[in-house]
Amino acid sequence: MAHPHYDLLQGLDEAFNAGDFDAVLNLLTDDFTIHIAGRSKMAGDHTGKEMFAGLIGQYIEVLGPEPQMETHAILADDEHGIMLQRVRATKAGHSADIRTVNIFHFDGGKLSEMWSWDEDPYLADAFYDS
Repeated sequence: MAHPHYDLLQGLDEAFNAGDFDAVLNLLTDDFTIHIAGRSKMAGDHTGKEMFAGLIGQYIEVLGPEPQMETHAILADDEHGIMLQRVRATKAGHSADIRTVNIFHFDGGKLSEMWSWDEDPYLADAFYDS
């Protein structure tokens, strides 16, 4: 039997890939905070569901048409969750293959905080800002 936080992260992954962003937002605490590493226009600390909803829109726009997103692993316990992901995208003649580690905190059965790091921050920053 999977840990409930594993199921929560799997639900997040499925909702995001299905484009069901209302379902994504329902998995977050109201004061959800995301910390995005790097120097791109999306980098920094962002707090609140509305802010995250805006970031989702920006992220989808940045990835261009038809990105390929894969989740390689989900790990979770009572306090922390980890998702290892890979995104392949092409836009305006530029391609990127970005591997990302996302770390989560939980609160009351929801996601309360997330840290996101790209394996190659220079590639990711250049692609996100192009």
